[in-house]
Amino acid sequence: MARYKPYDYKQLMMIPVSLEEQLVPGTLEYAIHHLIEEGIDT
Repeated sequence: MARYKPYDYKQLMMIPVSLEEQLVPGTLEYAIHHLIEEGIDT
């Protein structure tokens, strides 16, 4: 079984940019993020 590292969109990187804040509602990226977070039971 694959062992994936957990990730958190609220986690900040070396620069103070939140990846979740970069997702604009209505875009393909936002839709994919929403499907992964809400639609797929991982």
